[in-house]
Amino acid sequence: MIKCFYVFLLISFTFFNAVSQKIQLLKDINPGSGSSAVNGDNLYVLYKDAIIFAAKNAEFGHEVWIYKNNEVKLLKDINIGIEGSDAQNFFVVNNKVLFTAKTKNQGFELWLSDGSTEGTKLLKELNPGSADGVFTNGFGPESTFKIFNNKLYFTGYNGQYFILFSTDGTEAGTAALKNMNLNHTFPSDFTIHNDEFYFESSLSGVFKVEKNTGNVINIFPVSVVYNLLSTKKGLFCITSNELWISQGTLASTIKIYNIDSPTINTDVNRMVELGNFIYFPNSTPEFGPELWRTDGTPQGTKIVKDQQEGKEGYTPQNFRIFKNKIYYKGETEQTGIELFVTDGTETGTKLVKDINPGNFSGFSLPSYILSDSSRLYFNANKFFTP
Repeated sequence: MIKCFYVFLLISFTFFNAVSQKIQLLKDINPGSGSSAVNGDNLYVLYKDAIIFAAKNAEFGHEVWIYKNNEVKLLKDINIGIEGSDAQNFFVVNNKVLFTAKTKNQGFELWLSDGSTEGTKLLKELNPGSADGVFTNGFGPESTFKIFNNKLYFTGYNGQYFILFSTDGTEAGTAALKNMNLNHTFPSDFTIHNDEFYFESSLSGVFKVEKNTGNVINIFPVSVVYNLLSTKKGLFCITSNELWISQGTLASTIKIYNIDSPTINTDVNRMVELGNFIYFPNSTPEFGPELWRTDGTPQGTKIVKDQQEGKEGYTPQNFRIFKNKIYYKGETEQTGIELFVTDGTETGTKLVKDINPGNFSGFSLPSYILSDSSRLYFNANKFFTP
């Protein structure tokens, strides 16, 4: 019976030596065969000597729980009833836990907790009524939440638009940034570069929050931004049809290359830095979707290898740096979608293993490639024949 939900695993790996300690269920939060796991982003956070997390059961629905002193219990029933508050996006800022939650009378707003029931409360109602005051785009918390200089940056509602807010964990310290307007709506892809905060807007390109003034200025006058990447060469920006680089000012922003950015999973970065190059997927009439690299100049932008001959193919994606190489999902006609690796050279770009022999995919969905200092981890499929 699959009953050991994610917090059981988290607590086991965080507080126990898996080799020497017996792993056991701490609490059956949702008694019976149902799971207590919930959907959402950033569903737990380590706080002092506790873990604050989201879980569900038949009595309270999706709510905020706490593990402390070897005890698991409900922290607060924010939205009374079986629907619950849909609590998620947990962060620690200035010794407080901040998270998003909703009630019957309020949409998603920012809440705070000090680890006690009475200290778990609404931080500030940005959009009074049942509509949301805090926006999440469903592509992961790193897209619309970012801790920087002891503040949490997030997308909030100012009475007219969803724009960039910051909070220090107090009601008075929760406000929209300076000179925000319609051009800055629905900010996302929060990125730190040279100790300054950058974001992209779906309408008007990429903006920087100036360190000294707090003013918001445009540095990439582009649209349909896919990703930003901070590197030692500068801030890279990839759109649907262009690759750009900037040193943090509009005057230093230049277009490197016209590209055709192929279809890719929306929650993964299209660019990765290895050595002196930035790697990214690009599609051309000659090669189709393949892995390319750039040194930040037009003449230094070229294909790494024509892995799948012809115009058709699978876009290289899910990049993970491990031991000075890039591991990623790739494809050939003979192997299907499998795990590939590159050191940045044509000869060093190759299949790691044909996990599911033939042209069947070796990856299961959703696909993840993770690593620690010694191992690479990923989920995979393999068909067995008797």
